[in-house]
Amino acid sequence: MNAEPNYPVKALARALSILEVLLHRSSPISITQLSQQLGIFPSTVHRMIDTLKYWGFVEQIPYTQEYSLGLKVVELGMAKLHQLNLFNEATPFLKQIAEQFDETVNLGVLDQGEVVYLDKVESTRIVKAILHPGRRALFHCTAIGKVLMAFQPKSIRSKYIKEKKLTRYNQNTITNPELLEIELMKIRESGYALDNGEQVEEVHCVAVPIYDLHEKVIAAISISVPAFRMSPEKKKKMISISKKKAMEISKRLGYKILKNK
Repeated sequence: MNAEPNYPVKALARALSILEVLLHRSSPISITQLSQQLGIFPSTVHRMIDTLKYWGFVEQIPYTQEYSLGLKVVELGMAKLHQLNLFNEATPFLKQIAEQFDETVNLGVLDQGEVVYLDKVESTRIVKAILHPGRRALFHCTAIGKVLMAFQPKSIRSKYIKEKKLTRYNQNTITNPELLEIELMKIRESGYALDNGEQVEEVHCVAVPIYDLHEKVIAAISISVPAFRMSPEKKKKMISISKKKAMEISKRLGYKILKNK
């Protein structure tokens, strides 16, 4: 979590907590449900919802008494993404990888020990892996999460390995902290990470890091493939191509410029 504010505004915090609930829901929610979940009086929730609706952050579903996020939230999110050189520079390369393999390609960053997916280019196949932008995932059971965490300072790795619950999804999931650190060490040495069905058994992934001007890993690319379409040869080629594309993105972000001066 971020540091506590020095000058907290209770009403603002409550309004933002409503948006936080809506952000993590896949379906609309009623004022009564929001009240119960947040422990705030229904009348207070109603007043805040009314203001958020006026500003476009929340919208009411026609013919119901339920609410979901409004388009203003999408507008803010897209504005932030377009401010990131990473997003603008990476997108064309994601498309190139997706076109070459016809598999889903993702762009993600690490935030508070979790992966946040920023962008994706989907496979055109009927059976495909889908991860929606904005979604969060645990780092220990995803290729993109492991490659992002592997290149963090040891203090950061230790902090999140200790703090985050290493949930077991199946027999492939690494839940032992010592074994996970060994896995991260191997990833640093090889420059790529694998997910052999560690969260969803039917989905395998490869992931590689993206560097910035200061040679720090700031993001990663992953390719998600249904397990039945992943062969050793295909995996090897994906690792090679995605490494090359990630390096091209890194160079466009200034990687190695300082060394060349």
